[in-house]
Amino acid sequence: MKSEFVFDSDIYPGLTVAIIYPESERYDILEQQFEQSGHAFLLHDHNMMVVDGGAVGQSWFTEDHLKVIQAHEAAHYMAGHGKDVHLKGRDEKIEREADWLGYNLLMQKGHASAAELHSEEYESRYGAQPEEHDNLMTHLKKHLNESTLRKFIRSVMRENFMSHSFEPLVGDAVVNTNPGCKHYGSEGIVINIDDLSDDQGKVISYHVTNNGDTFTNGDVLRKTMDQLGPR
Repeated sequence: MKSEFVFDSDIYPGLTVAIIYPESERYDILEQQFEQSGHAFLLHDHNMMVVDGGAVGQSWFTEDHLKVIQAHEAAHYMAGHGKDVHLKGRDEKIEREADWLGYNLLMQKGHASAAELHSEEYESRYGAQPEEHDNLMTHLKKHLNESTLRKFIRSVMRENFMSHSFEPLVGDAVVNTNPGCKHYGSEGIVINIDDLSDDQGKVISYHVTNNGDTFTNGDVLRKTMDQLGPR
């Protein structure tokens, strides 16, 4: 059995996963950090997550458990949580953000069984399903200067917006989530909602509140509802 196993994450390309088993000479150095952080921790400056091989070697540990760990640590990275996040002890608010974002990352990547496992763990920790905490999207917006997270959050918003059959009301804040639209990225406040003929859906009019190459603060745009998500 290898004492260490290093590979590129398939959950979040750009991050490396290092599994350190108890047989490794490094394990004694890392064991205290595992006890404090759990089954893994993130080395932000090295774009690497370090996983406790002692847990990986247990009979209960599955490939889905490893995917959940990868998604959780990638979420810390994506959300811009402090580089020393694992050195300060458990912060439930930060961990819940990472759990919520990790669950949605697994869903977006199509890892359904791992996402189900993560959802079960989420409910046991916080007493709710991840979808019940979609308000975390609002808090995470403070990190949206990172383009990867911006695109990811928008995709989650769009999926939830459509799958939950949510319909905006006049006064709601929306964002254009259709990459194929010339007004993609425009944000605004809903000022009118019209029904299309023959039950083909609705058209939303919104007052634009930001600027882009093809839109300006103050413009009024009209889009079908499937092109918009909550902001």
